[in-house]
Amino acid sequence: MLSTLSKRVVQQFTKKLQELVPGSAKDASVKLPRGFHCFALPLRPDVSTFLVLLISPKDDEFTLEVAWSTHGRFPFSLSAIYLPFDPENGSLKDSPIDGEFLFRLPFLYPPYADVWWTVDEKSTHEMTMEEILVDDPLAPPPEIAANDLARVDASLETAMSAVKQFAIPYLLKLQEHYPSNFRS
Repeated sequence: MLSTLSKRVVQQFTKKLQELVPGSAKDASVKLPRGFHCFALPLRPDVSTFLVLLISPKDDEFTLEVAWSTHGRFPFSLSAIYLPFDPENGSLKDSPIDGEFLFRLPFLYPPYADVWWTVDEKSTHEMTMEEILVDDPLAPPPEIAANDLARVDASLETAMSAVKQFAIPYLLKLQEHYPSNFRS
């Protein structure tokens, strides 16, 4: 993703998340690869809960991961290959590992797939070699067109709707879902 679009996505995501979950903040103590942005959510006193914004390095798109831990830390030892929900039988699928879980948010709702939100109509897959090579890393960043801003905002609205409708309720009900991971 162009750095100008990426910055806009991170800025707007941060703002919208803070409106949705007051006190949420980018967690600088969580060191993740470039393009990953971890946000701590103060939803529960007994569990550390996080959202991770992943920005594609090559395409103008992003996705979200949900993470939680009963150990007061980000679950670094896990990858987002786990599935929280089994649509075939309408129940939870994979279980947390040692009180920690990490998965892609879109696996909480239909179509239960690895969804990425697109912020630009033209991805690098559709760019010509000349367009790719014209990208001068030393050139000043291009201005973001108004229609690009509108697409970023629309994509973020859709993503934040999924956070509100699926991620937050899931995180608030962890003890119901996984009682063996919590002390009584």
